Amino acid sequence: MQYSIFPSFGVHGQVGSLSFGSTPRIDLTAGQVLQKTLVCIIEGDANPPAFIPKLVNWVTDGTIPLARFSKQYTLRDFQLAIDAMLDGSVSYATLLSVRPNY
Repeated sequence: MQYSIFPSFGVHGQVGSLSFGSTPRIDLTAGQVLQKTLVCIIEGDANPPAFIPKLVNWVTDGTIPLARFSKQYTLRDFQLAIDAMLDGSVSYATLLSVRPNY
């Protein structure tokens, strides 16, 4: 897997799977050093061409409040991150040591 195709702090969502018995080549060190994330998306019996547009609509119309699940904070805003988790305005606070490039 080429981590060079998406930027530092990037997230790669792998939808679907390789054929049974396949072994992907992933450079984990590059992912850690460049702070990149690989997310494997398992959909069960979903039909991706039908399901993904529905999922996008649910996020867009607020049925799935994606912005509430995670929010990024700088290290200086550590206390704000803690407060947001405690008051329930965000489920997961991510602390960034440097500002992302996006």
